[in-house]
Amino acid sequence: MIEVEKARQHMTEVPMVDLECLDADVQWALQIRLDLPSRSELETRVLRLRGQLAEVVESGVIDKDDPTLGRLFSTAHRLVTHQVPPHQMTHTDAYEHLRHLGNNARAFAAIYRLRRARSNREKGSTS
Repeated sequence: MIEVEKARQHMTEVPMVDLECLDADVQWALQIRLDLPSRSELETRVLRLRGQLAEVVESGVIDKDDPTLGRLFSTAHRLVTHQVPPHQMTHTDAYEHLRHLGNNARAFAAIYRLRRARSNREKGSTS
């Protein structure tokens, strides 16, 4: 009997929660859907971006031993040599892989542009 009395006392001390509001917010949060491109489009873009990233990596714009950018090089190398073909990934994994490829390729392209512009300026100033 004493345990039942303690449970009742605890129940009266619990603050009231607005369950209607909670349920509405949960329902709203769980109904969100992200539209992904078609599977074939994702696979095509993964393969294209892997090839393009491999090209810019192989251009030598970043030395793998560069103390500042070595991690970027390592990440790019890991993404380019990823062993799982996109058609064997889940739709979501292919999307995530594509996003990682895109972010890494963007950084490489920015560095490539900067270094190419610097090289062009240096060539122009020595002429």
